[in-house]
Amino acid sequence: MIKPRIPGKKMIETADREMTLLEHLAELRSRLIKSGVGLLIATLVAWFFHEPVFRFMVQPVMRGLAPHGITSLQAIDVSEGISVYMKSSLAAAFVISSPWLIWQAAAFIAPALRRREKRLFSLATGLVALFFVLGVTFSYGIFVPMVVDFLAGFSTASGDMTLVPTIRNAFGMAMFFLVAFGFIFELPLVMMFAGMLHLISWRTFLRYLRHFIVIAFIIAAVLTPPEPISQILMAIPLCLLYVLGILMAWAGWQAGGEKPGARSFLVAATAIILFAGGTIAAAAFWKGSAPEVSPGPAGKRTVTITLDQPCVRMVSGWAAPEGQNLDVSFGPDGNVEFTAPAGVDLPILPQGNRPVDRFIAGNASRIWRRADADANRLLVPVEPREASKLLNYLLTVTESGCR
Repeated sequence: MIKPRIPGKKMIETADREMTLLEHLAELRSRLIKSGVGLLIATLVAWFFHEPVFRFMVQPVMRGLAPHGITSLQAIDVSEGISVYMKSSLAAAFVISSPWLIWQAAAFIAPALRRREKRLFSLATGLVALFFVLGVTFSYGIFVPMVVDFLAGFSTASGDMTLVPTIRNAFGMAMFFLVAFGFIFELPLVMMFAGMLHLISWRTFLRYLRHFIVIAFIIAAVLTPPEPISQILMAIPLCLLYVLGILMAWAGWQAGGEKPGARSFLVAATAIILFAGGTIAAAAFWKGSAPEVSPGPAGKRTVTITLDQPCVRMVSGWAAPEGQNLDVSFGPDGNVEFTAPAGVDLPILPQGNRPVDRFIAGNASRIWRRADADANRLLVPVEPREASKLLNYLLTVTESGCR
């Protein structure tokens, strides 16, 4: 008697059979090669945009330096520029290719998981990515600018030293804290899964809350510079993450039982949404309260125009004393800086309706002022196109007889 052939039966049996060690290694090699090729392609694509990528990554450092009149970074080694550009391109490549890398990892692990475990794996992957992005957002928008501002102010307050940050140090500091906070923000997830697996109860986490506060300040002291501001800025989010983790551990404990209730999922989802929304809103508010200041590409020069007293009165409503000049500098990043001798006032709202007056008044909310023993300065962070219009106007005026 001939048994009827069931279509697809052989394929199903082959897929369900246990793989040997060599087959596992072959599959792992295939996934690693595909991941490496994807990362290489993403790196090549990112290299074509290495300058904008670098500017974006060091933007929080530059926002911290801007109040102290520092709008550019230095390179002290001929290979420093290309080295930092390659690192920034590689970092961008990891972000670009992360969906592909996660897909390859999931494809390797998925055959060994049941249907419920696959859903949990997908949920865990999404939550890990979300909390990592939240950590990077907090560091990019709040932590790094505030810490750099404090450290730069402390270094330059006495006037005994001149701060000249390098592109390597700026990039290294930004990347370290971005990645560090990305991993730190995974703490609530670790606590949730510990509760879901019934390894540690939420009550245990709650009991050790006071101990964790001390541990948070110790971790902050190890990972941050030896000054109180950055330590507090890292310790406080750690404590808030731990409190959120207690709530998520409770939800995980309920969900890991035999009859998980909808209430636990609702509580966890609400806590995550509120935390994510609060983090993004705080970072956006803090970032929006400061001007955008980016370093220009290495090797680009700053253009400086010196205007004498009659020329100053021609282009603006500022009252320049007899014999006093005004320097207007245009950086490669678009920032415009007005520098006058000490004692010459540069009001943010000059009396007049000339192009310089309109330029200053239109950007008054973003202007940084600095006065020292030698000069008074106004730094106006603007888009390169807007700075170029003002530069062309001043060049036209100076060519017509104004010096």
